[in-house]
Amino acid sequence: MKKKYKKLKGFSSFAYQKLYLGEDHLLVSDGYMVEQYKRLYFADIELIALSRTSTFALINAVFGVGLVLGLILVAGFQDNPEAAWTLGIFFLGMPFLVLLINLIKGPSCMLEITTGVQQLKIRCVSRERKARSILKRTVPMISQAQGRQAPLSTEELQPRSEAPEAAT
Repeated sequence: MKKKYKKLKGFSSFAYQKLYLGEDHLLVSDGYMVEQYKRLYFADIELIALSRTSTFALINAVFGVGLVLGLILVAGFQDNPEAAWTLGIFFLGMPFLVLLINLIKGPSCMLEITTGVQQLKIRCVSRERKARSILKRTVPMISQAQGRQAPLSTEELQPRSEAPEAAT
């Protein structure tokens, strides 16, 4: 019997990992030349943790400062328009482009799946929008496999903050 998989997410910037959806499990493939496979059966999943990370804010801050410094640099070359255009294209265009792409992709996150024997970071899912779409597809299947009622919506699955709040 041939098992059919639906690819949920592939290549990540820092690690080559793929995530596939099977009929009764998730399949995580790690590696490029030599792949390792981990099968996470829906009935065995105990916890799915979606955490926001500081990467989104850090990229915005670093390239925002770069954009401001580029503006200052270009403003210093007002008497030489050719140099101002050349510097402006590089020192303003690159930070602006990175900021724009980062804003379009949305907030960064970390997705972890915990079973009885392992805790697995899904590194190929690094943006909240993609994580929510994956959760929207998989949580009802996980709930059905475990005999539980699925949450009404993924809005109930709010991401936890990076640092736990202090108990009072």
